[in-house]
Amino acid sequence: MTARPLAARRGTIIPMLAVCAVALFGFLALAIDLGMLMVARSQCQNAADAAALAGARKLDNRYPTGTDPDAYDNRRADAIQNAKNVVQLNEFFSTNYSAAQVITARAGLYDYDPTTEQFAPIYPTSKPSGKSWTAVEVEVNGEQPAYFAGVLGITSLPTTARAVAAHRPRDVALVVDMSGSMQFSSSTNWEPGTAGSADVVYGLLNPDPDYPRFGHYARYAEYQITNPTKSLASGAASSRPNPLRMTSPFIGATGEVFAPNNHTIETPNGPPLIRDFYFDPINRDDPRTPATTVTAFANLWNAFQRWNPPIVADGDPNNLTPPTYSWSNYSATDTSNTRGPTPAPPSFADQSDAAGVPYVGDRFPRKGGVTSTASWNPTTSTGAARTLVDVLNTPPALPRDIPASRPAIFNGNRTEGGTDTGNFYDDGWERNGYDLDVPTYISSDRATAKTRSGTPFQGYSMGPGYWGKTFFMWPPDPRWGNPDTGTPNTGAVRPDLPSTANPAKDANGNWIADWRRRFFLRGNSADTGNAASYQLLDPQGDNDPSTVGEQNVNQTLFRTAYGHTLRDPGTNTVRAYRINYRAVLAWIRSGPQVLPPNLRAGRILYYTSIPDNVDNFATDGDHRFWRDYIDFVMGNSGNVTGFNPQYTLAGAENQPWPEGASIQIGATASYQPSPTGPANPRPYMNATDNPNRPRMHFWFGPATMLSFLSTRSPGKNWLPGTSHEAQSWQLKVGIQSALDDIKNNHPNDSVGMVFFGYPNYTTTRVTVGQDWVNLKNSLFFPLSLLPELKAGNQSTEVRPYNTGFGSALLGNLPNANGQTDPNTGLALAFNTLRKASGGGSGRKGASKLLIFETDGVPNAYQDYNLSGTGDTNRYTYGGPGANRGNGDFDVMQRAYDVATQFTQLTDAGGHSLPNAPARIYPIAFGDLFSSGSSFKDTATTFLSTLAYYGKTTANLTDPLPPTQIITGPSQTRIDNLRTTFERILQSGVQVTLVE
Repeated sequence: MTARPLAARRGTIIPMLAVCAVALFGFLALAIDLGMLMVARSQCQNAADAAALAGARKLDNRYPTGTDPDAYDNRRADAIQNAKNVVQLNEFFSTNYSAAQVITARAGLYDYDPTTEQFAPIYPTSKPSGKSWTAVEVEVNGEQPAYFAGVLGITSLPTTARAVAAHRPRDVALVVDMSGSMQFSSSTNWEPGTAGSADVVYGLLNPDPDYPRFGHYARYAEYQITNPTKSLASGAASSRPNPLRMTSPFIGATGEVFAPNNHTIETPNGPPLIRDFYFDPINRDDPRTPATTVTAFANLWNAFQRWNPPIVADGDPNNLTPPTYSWSNYSATDTSNTRGPTPAPPSFADQSDAAGVPYVGDRFPRKGGVTSTASWNPTTSTGAARTLVDVLNTPPALPRDIPASRPAIFNGNRTEGGTDTGNFYDDGWERNGYDLDVPTYISSDRATAKTRSGTPFQGYSMGPGYWGKTFFMWPPDPRWGNPDTGTPNTGAVRPDLPSTANPAKDANGNWIADWRRRFFLRGNSADTGNAASYQLLDPQGDNDPSTVGEQNVNQTLFRTAYGHTLRDPGTNTVRAYRINYRAVLAWIRSGPQVLPPNLRAGRILYYTSIPDNVDNFATDGDHRFWRDYIDFVMGNSGNVTGFNPQYTLAGAENQPWPEGASIQIGATASYQPSPTGPANPRPYMNATDNPNRPRMHFWFGPATMLSFLSTRSPGKNWLPGTSHEAQSWQLKVGIQSALDDIKNNHPNDSVGMVFFGYPNYTTTRVTVGQDWVNLKNSLFFPLSLLPELKAGNQSTEVRPYNTGFGSALLGNLPNANGQTDPNTGLALAFNTLRKASGGGSGRKGASKLLIFETDGVPNAYQDYNLSGTGDTNRYTYGGPGANRGNGDFDVMQRAYDVATQFTQLTDAGGHSLPNAPARIYPIAFGDLFSSGSSFKDTATTFLSTLAYYGKTTANLTDPLPPTQIITGPSQTRIDNLRTTFERILQSGVQVTLVE
């Protein structure tokens, strides 16, 4: 059977197309409308994102200083309004958003929950205490008309978008170098006793032109001030370094740099330290009464800048030139801090009267008793007197024979300045001392012994500037007791009880003008307890019980060779001599008050009074302070062996004076037996005795007090953290400014503070958080007082020493002390950035940033061992380590090891996150990096290598970025440091979308 083909049926597809077309056009309409909806959704999200980011950036933490941070709302209202404004600046298709389209705009916190160890946005109705608004949420809606979906009854397609932007959480550790080199621009002297330069002191590193230039000090005006090289300690005067002034840096044996200090004048390294100390005027009328409690620090007066003379011409710190002042209103006896006594006029440098201001105190003697002349040159006929022979004679008429009838003759010795000078007794001199009109006495051939006109002998000489006063004068005034009768007037001679009417007499009317007998005792005498029982020195007998044979006063006290003026008294129970502390303290309290009645600074209490005695030095802080300060100034190492005068102040003199003179003490070998009556006494000393002269010893005043508080020997630094200790203070001010920037502009940053300085700093200063008050205070005040300072305590202070006068607060005071041990600072920072379960205060999920500053080259380490695993591991203290010397490989490698561990991922025991690598930014700071020191390259290479291991440079050979090398004058350093911190903290994404 054959199939029959079907016939085609045309047009059958048309009904099907008509049926399908409806569906196809519906899908097309849906596709178009949904596409437009996606565009609308994208535009909504863009608007929400931009608004949230703009709003979050508006949030800050700029609460005014002194106000409650909890009361500051972080500009929340501005942030919310800014977010709304940004929404309306965005277009929704062809028109801008309206305010009605902002569904939600609110501020919140991108907060860390230490329990869950996670960050999440929260939206409390008010800001929690101690926190900041750090996030903004924005929700926007839009209505998109339905172009084709209307056929389906859909007239519009609404859409919403939500965004949350937050300040990205970041934990920052500031690692600050507090090693001793941070004080190298405020070092007292050279050699400085560190940096491989521990030889005897050759001089001060003070560039101040105001220093004594009278008497034996005048010779230093001829010495050079630009080359502190000890090899020039001999030779021509013009080639020797001036021991009292130096304007050039000293380069230590290890290559470290010691700039001219800022003790008394402003230098490129900062304002003068001398102005950083204060006292409470409550006991100025009676300094013996302790001022134990300060009720308000605002009421304190400046301790050493006792007045501010008007400036006539500005100085130039960059050229070490101090301002020029007007001194016409000066008064040495003022106690109101309006006219004096320190600083004193520069005319006091040569004991001249100038600008209507007469010299205050006793002028050093000149030959023949001349009172004024243009030069102190001892080789001239009117120059400085070297010995008593110079005072009582007018060269070249030597020797002078005295008539036999004159009472000046003793035991037939009629020759002045001859071979028997040791027994020569001049009655006119011994009765009148420096009140004798010597020129008239000489011209009358000793017939007329009258009192000179002018101010009588005072028992002290003032120095210029901040030198204060000294009792040293050679020859000493001979008067003691009652020189007319040889016996005390109305009672025992009491050097500890000076007369208020005549400072050269005691309260009983007895002369105490001879400073040797006034301030020193026999070696077997007590120097504490009842002063009436003290054994005073006496030229009529033996004075040194520690030496066989009779020793006169000068033989007992003075060295017979170059070096310090005084002999070493020894440390035995019976010594060569002892100091009469009661007498020295009474002298300090009398006359010009060059030292304040109490002393404090930066919440450190140095002393509360100037006591009568030091009897309780073993238990009383004031007694111990004053005993040691007096020993320090006297150069007495009998109680504290570290006070060797060759290693303190300006050192000891190594040249005779005048040039070529020999040192003579008690040159006459034989002494006549002690006479039996006062009418024929033994002379008070050998007229040709010529002891070695002091440099800065025997000066009591601000300059020596400042040196004492940061003494090289025995290695103490008690400067307050608030002082302009250079270059530490510049760093502190720069960091303080950087902390303000972090607080103000990075409200979700948490910051911690770590110091390092081997072996003193071993704990975190301030743990990671937003405790801005403690962070700033930690830079300037003792660690132990931070809680009380934050609580507003206005009176608590700490003494920097214990009863043994040891440094009780090493690591507590924020000053430069110790060696450079970078691994300690890095390890402590590693630990404080750990989360709570790892023993730190960091936040899991926050990026980690470490800023490391140093001014030197690594030379020491402390043992720290990594323990634990994962993100809870930490460094544990393993021992004191060692000081290994500058640039030691092992010391630097330990720092690199910590840096390498720091930048590992958290799973590997580091601080890096997959999306937020941990970073270390090293900063080179200070003089070393602008000097010709041999260790400059070593220090710079260490920091560039640390940057490589800290993931802030790409290659091991990359140099440290120039912006991270901070040098120049102090203000330049402060400004550049602040800018560098800002640049580092602005790196990366600061505000980001979190939802």
